[in-house]
Amino acid sequence: MICIMALAWSHNGFGQNILPEREIYQQETMVKKTGQVRSRLKGHFQKIAENRYRLTKSGRGDYGRFQDVAWTIESETELRDRELCPLRTVLRVKNRTGGVIFTNTAIYDDARQIIRVVQRGEKNEITNELTFPLKRPVSDYASLIYFLKPFIRDLQAGQTVRFDFISGEPGQYSLKARRLGTGTLTLGEQKFETVTIAVTPDMGPLNIIIDKLLPPTLLWYDQKPPHAWFKYQGLECGRGSASIVTKVTAITRQP
Repeated sequence: MICIMALAWSHNGFGQNILPEREIYQQETMVKKTGQVRSRLKGHFQKIAENRYRLTKSGRGDYGRFQDVAWTIESETELRDRELCPLRTVLRVKNRTGGVIFTNTAIYDDARQIIRVVQRGEKNEITNELTFPLKRPVSDYASLIYFLKPFIRDLQAGQTVRFDFISGEPGQYSLKARRLGTGTLTLGEQKFETVTIAVTPDMGPLNIIIDKLLPPTLLWYDQKPPHAWFKYQGLECGRGSASIVTKVTAITRQP
C-alpha cells in the first residue's frame, strides 16, 4: 500500500513551489521482464539553503553490475530559474561487510565548464577518469526525477524539454522529454490521475527514426501540482544496466 502525505503546498506549478522543502520516499525496483524484485531503496530530498537541495538515497539488493550490495547516492543541486542544476553526485557501493568496493564521483564545474567523473575501486585506486563538456541544462542518474518536476506544466502543454544527461557508466547523452499521455495509475489500493513523460535520445533529424526503434524511458507523475513522482520504467543507471520498473511504495513531504 502506498501512503501519501502532502502538507500546505502552493499550486502555481513553478520552481520552489514544485520542489519540496523535505521529502522522504521508499521505492521498490523490479526486473521489467520477470517482475522479480531487484532492490529496495529509501530516498531523502531536502532544501539545505536558499535554492540549494540535497538528495540522498540508500539502497540494498542488486544495482548496476553489482549483486547483493548496499549503496548510497548523495547529490547536491542548485535551482536556477526552473533548472535544477547538479553540482556534485557521489555513488558508493558497499559489500555485505560494509566495505566500500566502488565509488563514482561527478563534479559539475561551472567555472571551467567541465564535468569531471572519477571512479575508484575497493582499494580506493582510480579505475576510470573522464571529463565531459558542461552544457546546461544537464541532469544525471541521481536527480532526473526532480529535474523534470519544474517542467511538468510545460510538458503537459505539449512542449519538449531538451537537456544533457550524465549516466552512471559514465556517459554523456543528449535527451528530450515530452508528454506521452495521461491515465490512471494504481499503486497499492490507491488510484492516481497521472501524466506520463517519455525521455528519448535527441538526435536531431534522426529523432523520427530513433523514436520508432528505441523504447523510451517513462516516468509517471501526478497530474496535479506538486506533481508527485510515482513510477519509472527504463534502464537502471545507464547503458548496459538492467531494464527495470520502479514504483514508489511510500512518500511523505512537506513545504
